[in-house]
Amino acid sequence: MKLINQIMIKRILIPFLLFLCFTGSLKAQSIDKNSVLASSITNEGIIKFTDSGIEYKFLPSFTVMYNNSDPKINTSGASEFNTLVPSWKLYNNDKLRVKDYYKTAELFAINPTTIKKNGNEFHISYPENSLFKLSAVIKKDSRGIPELSYTLHVKNDGFFSVGYTGAPTSNQADLQQIWQPWVWQALRFPDQSYLSIDDAAPMPATMFTKGGITFSAFVSPDAIPYKMPHGSDAKFGVLLRNQHGDAQPQVFSPVLGKPSSKLLKGAVFSYKVNVLAYKGNIDDLHQYLAYKVFGFKDYRKNSVGTLNETIENMANFAMNDYYSGWNANLKGFDYSTDVKNSVKMVSALDALSYAIISDNDEIFSRRAKPMMEYILSREKFLFSQKNEVKAQNPSHAMKGPTAEVSELTSLYNFSQKRSPVFKHYTETLYDKDRTLNLLMPSKGNTWQNFLAVYRATGDSVFLNKAKKSAKDYIEKRINKLATDFSDANAHFGAGGQFWTDFTPKWIDLIELYDETKDPIYLEAAVKGAKEYVKYIWFHPRIPDGTVKINGSGMLPIGDRHNKTNPEAMKADPMQVEAWRVSQIGLTPEASNTYTVNQGIFMTNYAPYLLRLSYLTKDSFFRDIAKAAVIGRYNNFPGYDINIDFTTHYERPDYPLQDWQKLTYNQIYYNHVWPHIALLVDYLISDVTEKSGGKISFPSQYKQGYAYLQSKVYGSSPGKFYADDQVYLWMPPKLLRQSNIQINYISGYGNGNLYFAFMNQSPAAEESDFTINQEIASFDINKEYKVTILNRKGEKTYGTLKNGHIRIRIPGNDIVSIIVNDLKIKPNFQSKVYDKNEVALSEKSFQDTNTSWGRSVGMIYSMGKNLENAFFWLEADEEKFSQVIFSYDVGNGWIKKEDNEYPYEIDFPVSEKCTSVAYKIEGIDKTGVRTVINSGELKKY
Repeated sequence: MKLINQIMIKRILIPFLLFLCFTGSLKAQSIDKNSVLASSITNEGIIKFTDSGIEYKFLPSFTVMYNNSDPKINTSGASEFNTLVPSWKLYNNDKLRVKDYYKTAELFAINPTTIKKNGNEFHISYPENSLFKLSAVIKKDSRGIPELSYTLHVKNDGFFSVGYTGAPTSNQADLQQIWQPWVWQALRFPDQSYLSIDDAAPMPATMFTKGGITFSAFVSPDAIPYKMPHGSDAKFGVLLRNQHGDAQPQVFSPVLGKPSSKLLKGAVFSYKVNVLAYKGNIDDLHQYLAYKVFGFKDYRKNSVGTLNETIENMANFAMNDYYSGWNANLKGFDYSTDVKNSVKMVSALDALSYAIISDNDEIFSRRAKPMMEYILSREKFLFSQKNEVKAQNPSHAMKGPTAEVSELTSLYNFSQKRSPVFKHYTETLYDKDRTLNLLMPSKGNTWQNFLAVYRATGDSVFLNKAKKSAKDYIEKRINKLATDFSDANAHFGAGGQFWTDFTPKWIDLIELYDETKDPIYLEAAVKGAKEYVKYIWFHPRIPDGTVKINGSGMLPIGDRHNKTNPEAMKADPMQVEAWRVSQIGLTPEASNTYTVNQGIFMTNYAPYLLRLSYLTKDSFFRDIAKAAVIGRYNNFPGYDINIDFTTHYERPDYPLQDWQKLTYNQIYYNHVWPHIALLVDYLISDVTEKSGGKISFPSQYKQGYAYLQSKVYGSSPGKFYADDQVYLWMPPKLLRQSNIQINYISGYGNGNLYFAFMNQSPAAEESDFTINQEIASFDINKEYKVTILNRKGEKTYGTLKNGHIRIRIPGNDIVSIIVNDLKIKPNFQSKVYDKNEVALSEKSFQDTNTSWGRSVGMIYSMGKNLENAFFWLEADEEKFSQVIFSYDVGNGWIKKEDNEYPYEIDFPVSEKCTSVAYKIEGIDKTGVRTVINSGELKKY
């Protein structure tokens, strides 16, 4: 036993600060070999990490917090960065509330009185008082990482919290990088001691980098139960800013004010904390902790069906007018799930792309076409017929387009450049500031908009502008770490709240890299992606074997909003493999909603991470991407994993019920088509990654809003190993297979039919595949020669008999086949890709300012027999109670009355028709009839 630095306990509000101790001089460190520093535990209980003769010390020091009354923990918004944080009553003050954890209780900074070594463990005693006694054990855990286990013996009733506060410190000026979840990244240092509790800690750690060494304290994974992190009974909190305003990794448990912090005399509370010093930056340590400590790995595989089945089920759901929330009259999706009397749209590209890929003209006519007209005419993504609706700042106005410039470019390219109206709006809006979603500004003259104009026009002036502006952005936002939240537009009311707002625009940088192949954009995208992945869940650690779910036979109610007498959904208790229910790989929705949207399924980042994995050979990106998508659901699963783990949302019939009955999680019908696009993007990105780029398909960019970015496909053919001019062609039920672990893509071209099979299991898998003759007509009496290609493109040969072939695919690998001389006759695609269909003229659209607002008319063409006319007015119900649209397409005048705002009309235009004459009249509330506009649209 050795007495060290005995300090009599004092009841103080400022604890004793233990500074970082160095032995030797601090020099610039090489971080070529990023690794955990060698560690040892001294007889004084000090944990030492050593690098090149320099010692970094973690002291065995704790701070105990005590409040004899309930501090009334709650959740409050921090307006300056739009993030929910815990708040409490100010200690000894019932009227004021604070967000600084250190101001919520009486504080006791304590250091050891005695230390006893017992084998490889150090047992530490601390000074007692009338309230508590603390003891600790320091040792190395099974991973060789120093661990501090502490036990609090309670002597008096009250609310307690114990914090490990012996980690190294740094003043803000010397920091190279910091991280405290959710939003304190880069050099955005907390302005007070905010506590990030269970549901605000995707990895239960906090850390900073100084002098090339990263220091961290984190909750031991053994101390975290396997359940969905939730704030209702948070067990821990992490914070970075200590009482003196310096950086210091700290872990507290229990959380003051939570049920587990209320301890009665005689109670005993224990917890575990680990510490590390790492030679490398925070990105490196974050990845190390994910894999080596919290057990992250390539852990998912298909569970109840293939991704192809999921996409097909989701598309069937999306085409069900009732269950999918489609409002044909308003050309949008019911958004009453969030805002009553409103509809919302993300993009028209998702449905358009899938209509082409699946070769389905019904999807085009019933969804893609009206969705295009919605985004061309509405002012914002969220629209309400009722001007008095104000929640989430919808628009009542017809002042379109409500589309980012890149969307308009993509529509133009999907039209095979036949529809100049899309290019017109690209060229007239790229330099305009607009507000399209919530209150988030969509700035003009951005490098993203310059890139969009280039992609529409081919004008290299705009590409050069995009490159120059992007390089300026990289220098200011990525090479220089952010120190505040200004670029996130996260101050109260500005709209910033999604993780895409807080991180660099890494997805946009990938798009620019795809166009230029300049590595500067790829390198910047990687840096941005490494910031983004810190918003992804990496705990609790997934146990082996099975877990019980749905124990009560009922699911928790996660969504009561706008529902009438919501009731819990029934779900049978069952044992399932633990990995199936894990949220690891997902993110919460946003900084101001993470408490209610804890693990969302809209993981649009996943395909882009797969592409980064292909481009950089970084398997961390690939493993995250797979964890985000694979084996999670067999139809539209709703928005998130909410409150408790379950597999109920995996069911193929999950969304096929009335919205009022779907109470486990939120349902956003405007997300269904973006979700389909996400899964298609994942399939194609998986093919690209697994084939090493030997199979790839050109894409257009769907920018959407918030985090709903995707690549969308079908605008042009791609390559399949040595073959060019291969068209993606994935009609539902094309293929029957015997093994659910195999996802696939398919295409045609060069007189052949192509398939790429991707195994989602780590084990080699075999499957029988049978082509549906009703979809891909083939001669049942013919044996078709099949070229079989492995990942490298090495060939073997086989035959397809009666549409059947059996293939073996190595674990997590790809095998592709070319069915030679099986010629496909597409349906809808033959219209879209018809090379005889000429472009429309600049006279095919008119956007006219009248005395009653804008009057817009256009003809747009998506291919042969796919020409449509669309007219809409800015004037609303206050100006006219009825609008009469009259038009002539060569067969005499047709008159249509519109008695309800918004005032719009669309109709097909035949191939023979060369112009559309029109007249638009309005009748006001007094009955006065006025000609608003008239003219002629000319196709050629």
